[in-house]
Amino acid sequence: MKKQRTLIIIAIALVINAIFLGVIAFHGNGFSLNLKGNTSVDSMANPKWRQSKAEAVVKELICQNLYFPDSYDPVEIRVDSLQYGFMTDQTTVSAAVQLIDSLSALDRAENDYSNAERNYLDTKNTLKVFGSSGVFWDHQREYNEAKREYNQIKTHISTLKNDIEQLKEVIRKRDSSQDGNFIGWQVYCRYRARTNDRAITFGSVLFLLDRKMQNVICRYSIDEGNMDLDDIRKQIESVLASQ
Repeated sequence: MKKQRTLIIIAIALVINAIFLGVIAFHGNGFSLNLKGNTSVDSMANPKWRQSKAEAVVKELICQNLYFPDSYDPVEIRVDSLQYGFMTDQTTVSAAVQLIDSLSALDRAENDYSNAERNYLDTKNTLKVFGSSGVFWDHQREYNEAKREYNQIKTHISTLKNDIEQLKEVIRKRDSSQDGNFIGWQVYCRYRARTNDRAITFGSVLFLLDRKMQNVICRYSIDEGNMDLDDIRKQIESVLASQ
């Protein structure tokens, strides 16, 4: 499960992100929009021009993934400046995504461990009391299987804990020397569109774009019930606060 979700998010952190970034939506050098015409950094200083540019860019990006592109109807589009920080640091974000997966896998493994340990001790005691001969011939096999499963889960937990510490170390040691530097624009878009069954639904996304709004740095889905953006931020903040 950990590997499957990590590949989805690194193939971006998510099925849709892969289309925009060409890599896990949080790894890579960005996705070129190949928009026609030239955009100067100076022209981005004009708020009206910048808003118009952002509206055109997010429409193109979002419509690429709609069943019915013509149904795209923006409800709200907000543009703000973007400074470099841990949420635009692709290495840090990738580590946080994997860390969330690993912590979830550890919780499941520890629950499995309790059951495996109980089964191991039960079969061990049964074998000791009744032996494995005659009608009890199957006790040895049951004990061997329980012991193997118990040891496998112990090893898995140990591996996960080691992975978790390594991922935390990546976050702790992130290069913060560029933090606060202007690197582009963050564009929030809430929109409505038709799904494959033609029902109207709402979506919300946050795009992090470069200075000319020609390349996607990152894309975060922030639809209701999809807390990947908030989860990633909280995870990074928690690790950095524990230094």
